[in-house]
Amino acid sequence: MLDIGLTGSQQIYETETWLAKERDEFFKPKGRNPQINRQLQKVKEAEKQWKQAEAEQAGYQTLLEKQENVKAQIESVTKEVNDLTFARHRTSQLLKVLPIIYEYYELRRQRNDTEIPSFPEQGKERYAQLKQLLLPLESEEQLLKKQIKEKTTAIAQVKEKLQTYTHLAEAKQISNDLSSYEEAVEKVEQLTLSNGKLQEEMREKLQGIEHGLTLNELKDYHFPFYLEETWREIKHSEAAIGLEEERLTEEEKDQKNHQQELQTRLNEIETNLLDQQQISEYNAALQNAYEVQRSSAADADLARWKQLISTRRQYVYLWWTAAVLFLIGGSSASVVYGSLLFFIIGVSLSFICMYAGIVMRRSVYELNNWVEERKPSSVNSGGKESLAAMKEKLKEHERLEPEWLFLQDRWNEERQKGMRLKERREQLLQRKRKQLARIHEQEERYPFLVGMDINYWEKLYHILVKLKAEEKDCEEISKEINALQNFINKIEEDALTFQSLNKWERNGQSVFQLLTDISEWVQSCERLEEQFHTLVQEELQDKEALKKVKEKSIPLVKKRQELFARAMADNEEAFYQQSRLYEQERSNAERENDLKGRLDQLLTMEEQREIDWENLPKESTLKFQVEEREDKLNQLEQKRMELHESLAEVKHSLSYLENSDKHSEYRHAFQVEKNYLNQLSKQWAVYETALNMLVKSKKVYQNKYLPQVITIASSYFQTLTSGKYMNIHLNKNEKHLVAEDTNGRFFIVSELSRGTNDQLYISLRLAVGEVLADTTGLPFIMDDAFVHFDETRLTNMLQVLNRFQEKHQVILFSFREDLSNYVRGSALQTLK
Repeated sequence: MLDIGLTGSQQIYETETWLAKERDEFFKPKGRNPQINRQLQKVKEAEKQWKQAEAEQAGYQTLLEKQENVKAQIESVTKEVNDLTFARHRTSQLLKVLPIIYEYYELRRQRNDTEIPSFPEQGKERYAQLKQLLLPLESEEQLLKKQIKEKTTAIAQVKEKLQTYTHLAEAKQISNDLSSYEEAVEKVEQLTLSNGKLQEEMREKLQGIEHGLTLNELKDYHFPFYLEETWREIKHSEAAIGLEEERLTEEEKDQKNHQQELQTRLNEIETNLLDQQQISEYNAALQNAYEVQRSSAADADLARWKQLISTRRQYVYLWWTAAVLFLIGGSSASVVYGSLLFFIIGVSLSFICMYAGIVMRRSVYELNNWVEERKPSSVNSGGKESLAAMKEKLKEHERLEPEWLFLQDRWNEERQKGMRLKERREQLLQRKRKQLARIHEQEERYPFLVGMDINYWEKLYHILVKLKAEEKDCEEISKEINALQNFINKIEEDALTFQSLNKWERNGQSVFQLLTDISEWVQSCERLEEQFHTLVQEELQDKEALKKVKEKSIPLVKKRQELFARAMADNEEAFYQQSRLYEQERSNAERENDLKGRLDQLLTMEEQREIDWENLPKESTLKFQVEEREDKLNQLEQKRMELHESLAEVKHSLSYLENSDKHSEYRHAFQVEKNYLNQLSKQWAVYETALNMLVKSKKVYQNKYLPQVITIASSYFQTLTSGKYMNIHLNKNEKHLVAEDTNGRFFIVSELSRGTNDQLYISLRLAVGEVLADTTGLPFIMDDAFVHFDETRLTNMLQVLNRFQEKHQVILFSFREDLSNYVRGSALQTLK
């Protein structure tokens, strides 16, 4: 069961058996009937016949040696042909590139005889760039010198004109204040008009208040920022107190009605409840009746238990008898042989037997007490009608008692709720007294609030605060008008003083016209000053620009001189002459590199090293060498053809010998039998490999799940046996299960009772199902699994199934009708 359960299916076991059978049908190490064993014998016989036929052809080996000799000669001639072909190819290649070699040699000789001119890298381009940079700088330098001269003359002329202006500082001050003067005059008119209009609006707003205030009375009151929040709190508190009083009155009414309804229902239930004495009497009577029904079934069990007690008492006497015998035997052996060791051994064994007898006697005593407790007592069952009435009254009591307890708790809650409502009513009265005190305090501080609706206070605060702000604005406007008027008077006095100092004629001009003339006079003077400063600034900028241009030109001139020096030229014409010589030399170098590259493509480095550059070969000599090598190649090809014909003759002779009937027939038979053996071996290897992989996979699977299955099965077995057996173990070779009890003793399966065996089997099946269906809750089906279970074992088994059904559906088939006492409702189905 473990082997199949832990590998998942009975089919795996059947597959393993089938693979082993199929493998053995192909081959056995010491067998004769398997196919491979028979085929091995056939291959040996066919090989023996082929060797005998091969020995009959004695001249076959001589032909083979001749064939190898001819092949070696063909290989030698072929190598010589290849070498000569390569030499001919090299000579032909050299003949093709001979013009390039001559040109390359001549160009290299000329460059070696000519001195390479000194010229800077990219000198011509660099000189053109320097020249392009220097030309604009030189032009700019000439232009800046001319501008500096013109601006110096203009500065002297403007400076002469500025000397004619006097009292310029006073005039600038007056001119600067002209725009402010105009704004001040216009703003005084606007502020005067705005102030009058604002005071008129304030008077109209004060007249709109029911308890009217005057502007003078308004000045005496102060409205701090927190007053708004105070009046708002008073309004909200008044509204909240009203709502709280209405809500409290409604809750008090509902509480009284609900408490009266609960009290009425409690009185009705109390008339139908039983007292504790009646419940005890009814339960005792029903229990006695149940014990009478069970007494007949319990007598048989008690007889068996008494027989067990009698047997264990006999075991106690045997243990004690053995203890006395060991003690006497040890003492006698010690006296006879004169050794204390026998006495010690006898005493130890006697002590062990005595202890075992005491333990056994204690178990007999406990078992006897348990049997005495289970003896049925004589009870009076009473009449059937009285028992039915008792059951009905107890059911009615059980139905009404939870409702009575619930209603009692609700009645207490309602009583507590009534007390809390009284406390809230007292708190509400205190809040109303505090609210009246706060209202009287505000009416004393602001008498105009007396008789006014509290809801209007917050709006009134905003009106009064706005009026106070407008009053403050009127005062600020008046102060601003006075300040502006003083500013206007000062500017007019300064203008008249400047007119007298410069001796200007007024001719009936207004003060505003005089201020305008002074502003125009100052502007003309400022334009001259601005022109003077602009000319001075431009002159300085031109001088700074001239300095920068010279600084930029110096490094460029130095670089030009360096290029002339490296080209060994004194002027621009000599520089360009050196440039042309340098470009000619570079062109020759590029042509030489091009020719060298073409030579590298056409000739290898080894071929180039073999060229004698001082004594280059002539074209006629190379053509003669090509023709000579061509003739020799034709001769070698003729010789190779003759050798191939000789080789064909030898092969024909060998083929004739190989194709003789007897030799080829035996060789073919040997090859056929050998191929068939290979086919059988491959089929056997397939079954062998599949069987080994299946066994290995099964072993890995068992090692993965077996410890977990044993652990879970031990837990179920301990529960089913009421803790008598603690653990389940496998022996060393893992072929048998062993059960361990609470005293540490081990029992193999054959030593257990039939019922305990069934418990062990079910524990293992449940553990295997739980482990292998860990991720998927599969149903667990049981058919009459508890046939040998007594009531205690059945109770423990159903406890285990209740825990098991949390993860898996359990389907139980049984003919035992007493199981219906443990399963109720839709979970119980009767099959017909």
